[in-house]
Amino acid sequence: YLKDESIVVSQTCELVLEKIKYDNRKEKEALPERHEIAYVFGQMQHPAAVPSLIKVLSNLNEANMVRHEAAEALGSIATPECYPVLGRFRDDKERVVRESCVVALDMYEYENSEQLQYADGLSRRDTTDAM
Repeated sequence: YLKDESIVVSQTCELVLEKIKYDNRKEKEALPERHEIAYVFGQMQHPAAVPSLIKVLSNLNEANMVRHEAAEALGSIATPECYPVLGRFRDDKERVVRESCVVALDMYEYENSEQLQYADGLSRRDTTDAM
């Protein structure tokens, strides 16, 4: 059917074959894409992404690189349901996930504060030192 005279039939067959190849990729091949998706969700900061990100962070079989990005995205989105989840994984057995949750909790606090700039400790210290 790939060589069918009907362009609709041939293109549909081509798409189906590509989908089958995509679905049969090895897990490691999809890793960068899952990582980037979590990253983009964090950049978008849309609450609709929270359930998916929580699911990714909670999946202990997921790659640590993806879980780390999901944690940071949750910290950036900073809705109320993010905080307890990040707190739960602050003691994760994987260092990168643990450290990302600590950073994400800090980001959460910033996103829910009146601060004008994230991690402005240096600028505040410079002002204090000048006095």
